[in-house]
Amino acid sequence: MDRPVRNILLRLAFVGTNYAGWQRQQNDTSVQGAIEQAIKAVTGECVSLVGCSRTDAGVHAEDYVANFRTAAPIPADRFQPAIQTKLPRDIQILASKEVVLPEMAGLLVGMHDFSGFCVQKSLKDDNRCTIKDAAWRKIGKKLYFKITGDRFLHHMVRFLVGAQFEVATGRLTRGDFELILKNPTEKRALYTAPPDGLYLMRVKIR
Repeated sequence: MDRPVRNILLRLAFVGTNYAGWQRQQNDTSVQGAIEQAIKAVTGECVSLVGCSRTDAGVHAEDYVANFRTAAPIPADRFQPAIQTKLPRDIQILASKEVVLPEMAGLLVGMHDFSGFCVQKSLKDDNRCTIKDAAWRKIGKKLYFKITGDRFLHHMVRFLVGAQFEVATGRLTRGDFELILKNPTEKRALYTAPPDGLYLMRVKIR
């Protein structure tokens, strides 16, 4: 039976002196490449490690986040010591945990006040929306987020996508995400996904 594929987030630090930056290089040593080789040694899988940003050759990082997908049955928090044993001392895996975008999407279904996920100056007297369905799916190397609701606020979908990726990359906690959803007067989403990935698929006329 096939094992479920999980998304594992790594928090790490590195001294970049001996590396040609974060991104994998064909003819040089990179931080990404070194960690991918370490993960392969632990899981037997060739993974693609996605980092939060590129760094130039020689640049260091004190708190960097990256994620990879795996079918290995290793407990999420045990990836940290297992991967560390396969790495040199100038790359330190600080923590590992499982993150799942579908879990965040599931929290959106139902009626909520989405005023924490919209442009503040465009708030209405009533900012409640009813979401019938919200889900992520992966086709090839691309991720798609589909959401169906009775109305959407200004930039609401872009804020929702941006916030979910903030959780997936460790910049925002699940608790923070739920707080924005349940008590938007205390906390608001800060980042939007770019507009060129947003499509209006269908409008139903009653």
